[in-house]
This record gives sequence, C-alpha cells and structure tokens, in this order.
Amino acid sequence: MKVILRSHYVTSVLRGSVSYLRSLTQKRQVVVSSLLVLSLLSVADSASAVETRKFTVTEATRQGLMGFSAALGGDLGFAGAPAGTTLPGKGYIFNVETGELWHTVRPPTEYNFSDNLFGFNAKMTSNRLIVGDPANPNAVTKRPGAAYVFDPLSGEQLFRLTPSDSFGGNEFGFGINAYQDVAIVGAPNLGVGLGAAYLFDLNTGTQTHKLVAADPLLGSEFGADVAVGADYALVGAPSNYATLGFFPGAAYVFDAATGSQLWKLQPDDSYGGDEFGFDVAIDGHIAVIGAP
Repeated sequence: MKVILRSHYVTSVLRGSVSYLRSLTQKRQVVVSSLLVLSLLSVADSASAVETRKFTVTEATRQGLMGFSAALGGDLGFAGAPAGTTLPGKGYIFNVETGELWHTVRPPTEYNFSDNLFGFNAKMTSNRLIVGDPANPNAVTKRPGAAYVFDPLSGEQLFRLTPSDSFGGNEFGFGINAYQDVAIVGAPNLGVGLGAAYLFDLNTGTQTHKLVAADPLLGSEFGADVAVGADYALVGAPSNYATLGFFPGAAYVFDAATGSQLWKLQPDDSYGGDEFGFDVAIDGHIAVIGAP
C-alpha cells in the first residue's frame, strides 16, 4: 500500500503557469476562491485512492494558503502556508498516522518578515525537511530567496541554504528537491531569468555545485523546477527558446556527482508556449517532464 499527501483547492486550482506562480514571489495580489486543505490518500495495490485523513490547523486562513506545498517522509507529512500578508509564511509537520500536529516551523526571527514565502515549496527525506522561501530577505541584498533544512522529528532548524552568488530577485527556493543527503535548489530568475540550480550536502549545509545551462538564454527560467536522484540532477527551463518569441521549454540533465551537463532534453513535438520543464521528476534512469 502507498500513501500520497495531496494538496488541493476545494473549488479552484492554483498551479497554472510559471508566470502565475511568479505573481506570488513578486507580491502581486492573488485572489483565492477557497481554503486549501491537505489530504492523505491510501492507495491499495488493486483499487482506487481513498482519502483517509484531512489535516487542518486552527490558525489557517484563506490568505495563508495552508497546503500550497506538501511533502511526505515516512510517518511524517508537511504542509506549507507561504502566502503571508499580515503574517509570515510558515509550515506544519504532521504525523500522518494519527493526524497530530507535531511542529510549526518558520524562518528565524531575523529573516521572518510578513511578506516572505516560506513554505512555497518543500521536500522531505527520511531525516530532513527542506523548505523553500523564494522571497526571503537578506541583510545585504533584497529578497534573493533561501531554503531551510529542518530535522522533521524535532522541528529544529539545521541549516539556512543560500547560494554562493546570492542576489536580490534570484528567487532561490522556487524549485526544491532532495535525494538522501543531497538537496537541489533552483533560482530561475538569476541573471534576468538565465537561472541556475545549486546542489547542497544535507549533512553539512554546504554548496557542492552550481548548475547552469551550457546554452544560457535570458528569460528561460532555468531552475523553475528541479529534481535529483542517485546519479543525475534534472533542471527544468520552461521558457527556454531557440528563436525569440518561440518558447517551447527544455530540461537539462547533469551528473549529480560532478555538476557537469550531460544532455538537453526537448520533445519531438516541441511547440511554442508548451512550458516543457514546468515540472520535472527523476527516478534512476527515467525522467518525467511536464509541458502544461
């Protein structure tokens, strides 16, 4: 039996396009038609999914978007509530077996502002929770973004991840993924949309590689979504183009150990506006790439 943690709207869907998601990071007003909820689905080998539990918190508000991001690791689940307007974004760690709220996590006080986006994206491994905040502030530059690593059992913050070339507006933390002791974090607006992705050691919090496209293009949004596995890192660039005005998107495969680019992936039926690379996933030698 498998369990799936699913975030969803009661009456509307939020994830429509990269530009719509970016409206959150740029602090434009987003009108939400209903509360987000978080559901635990039990998937038997032979039948359809059955909802077994609904997670809510008493402090959740319509504006908070509790459940915008969701992650699952063993018996624990995470729900992000990034859209802080009068209150900062935060996240909730649940026991998926009992439904009990274990911890509420947020950035440390010096980075915990009312218009951050902590909880925008998240990933859990067996012993780590990584939470993205692509609008997180910095003492030197304005809102370059950050990612935070927690021990999900204790709720303790272990590391604050920032890139070696942190700069205002990079949107570092827009895309997040992890495999065992390696995390990958995307910054799709670095260099006016050239984008980059960064690999980190989750045991030390140190950056090990910066990943960039061999054919960098302004506005390609390289790093909008990211994935990492045992051997490969996969980075989506949903606004990548060959001819200006023709934006089919692309995805790039890197050696996770060395950071070297191996391949650029595009579909046989590539067409402008496809946003190929909007969502990416990798498992072993198989990659799945969305073109919404």
